[in-house]
Amino acid sequence: LRKAIRRCGSAATGRRVAAGTNSEYLPQFRADHDFNLRIGPQKNFVWVVGGTYIQYFDIHRDYILSTGLSAYLGKWVAEYRVFRNISDPGSQVSYSQSFGLSYGEDGRQWTNGKFSFGRQAYLATAIETPESVNNNSVLATLGHGATAGGWEKIMGYSGNSVTSSSRILTRSTERRSVCSRNFDQLVPGPRKATGCGASG
Repeated sequence: LRKAIRRCGSAATGRRVAAGTNSEYLPQFRADHDFNLRIGPQKNFVWVVGGTYIQYFDIHRDYILSTGLSAYLGKWVAEYRVFRNISDPGSQVSYSQSFGLSYGEDGRQWTNGKFSFGRQAYLATAIETPESVNNNSVLATLGHGATAGGWEKIMGYSGNSVTSSSRILTRSTERRSVCSRNFDQLVPGPRKATGCGASG
């Protein structure tokens, strides 16, 4: 994972690039880019517009556009974001939203939670006649981290519940239904909990 943030006055851009080994659920390659603008009398609100490209290990690709608003209120950060996803092949369109709340200090400790819900649409291609799949999805995450010596130690839990509105119940239709517990993941930091362009 590589992450970079560039600031210029009240504006900032941030990008993230990630790649992984072969997996049925996880992406082969992912790239995110956000444009951030601080607004308000005290510049403590951040409007963000973002784009994401995801390439899976099969023929599927995701193109995501998003926008949202973050409020930096002392040690608290509240976030809202809406996403429009186009999945190829088939140009399947779906929408989702997320709410986040964080508490902590830059360079010390923080706790964050996020709740996301919406739809996941894609074309099931592992069957004889490809068919559109459109799922309801709910995701909740909770994490806590601390910074020490320039590294971040993160502990957290994430759970994803997906219910299908399609008659297709093959394994391929559930390739993005993931439930995982990730503990003691080391991520090179430090995390920026405040300021323009911060991300959870």
